[in-house]
Amino acid sequence: MPYSVKVGAHGVPSCVRQGETVLEALLRDGVDYPHGCTTGVCGLCKSRVIAGEVELAQYYPSVLTDEERAAGLTLVCCATPLSNCTISPVQTDVLLPSVTSICARINCIERLTHDILRIGVSPQDDTAFRFLAGQYASLSTEKMPAREFSMANRPGSPELEFFIRRVPGGAFTGFLFEQAAVGQVLTVAGPFGLAFLREGHIGPMLAVAGGSGLAPVLSIIRTALAHGMAQPIRLFIGVRAERDVYMERELLDLQAAHPNLSSTFVLSDPEEGSCRPAGLIHEVLARELAGDALGNARAYVAGPPVMVEAVSKVLIGLGLPATACHADPFLTSADKISRGRRAE
Repeated sequence: MPYSVKVGAHGVPSCVRQGETVLEALLRDGVDYPHGCTTGVCGLCKSRVIAGEVELAQYYPSVLTDEERAAGLTLVCCATPLSNCTISPVQTDVLLPSVTSICARINCIERLTHDILRIGVSPQDDTAFRFLAGQYASLSTEKMPAREFSMANRPGSPELEFFIRRVPGGAFTGFLFEQAAVGQVLTVAGPFGLAFLREGHIGPMLAVAGGSGLAPVLSIIRTALAHGMAQPIRLFIGVRAERDVYMERELLDLQAAHPNLSSTFVLSDPEEGSCRPAGLIHEVLARELAGDALGNARAYVAGPPVMVEAVSKVLIGLGLPATACHADPFLTSADKISRGRRAE
């Protein structure tokens, strides 16, 4: 039978149809409810269940911890009601930038590796696109549906910078690699995501990136260093082989200017004679960080979902508080479909 859900004590109930999530029902009825990814990744729709009961589909544990769930919190994008419910969105500890949509043009396209592009984008009318370091946006064209990518630049930069990996069979990334040119008009919407830099943190920072996950991690590191955050910052980047290493020159320059930063590329399939650490990145982290005190650290993790989950599990197992692990799994359209959600 259908159940109703309302926001707050005086909200107008929305009927949740069969097969719908709570969020889908609210948005269908025109309720302006906080949300972002719609796949249990970003945490923007985290809410308290004031009355009633919901059932959760797949989501990322780093977004909603067991402790939070036991305390009555849920993710409405993954929740279906088991009774009539009343919910309330949870306020974040910072004022998030408003979600906006702007028209922008591609300024530059640079191939960083055989399957990663750097794309620079500027607003057409010099309208500022506000975001927090580590957040992401959706890009689309008149003919191509929206896909989500993280900014690599610091907030406030005149140009938005994206590292985009070609997804096999991906229509949008195939378009960017094969057809897009300087001058191409894009719609940029956002920002989204809660895996942003916590500037009030004074303890050690860990940053872990897989492939194009370096984009939000680099935005976080660039911003932290520019704002004078002087605590130790350790960056680990997992790639397959030497040909997949990129942005190393800038990282070396940043290390020379900021001795509190260290960066390490980890190769999962290294060539013979390679002197870089080898293995799956979560296994290397387990070795490298064994014995380190992580109780006062914060971690920022971005990349493929399997990597993000494995790394988060290792870090929490080493003593990092679950609430201090800010994860940003990069889901493709196929990933979203396999998780039972519609592609964006």
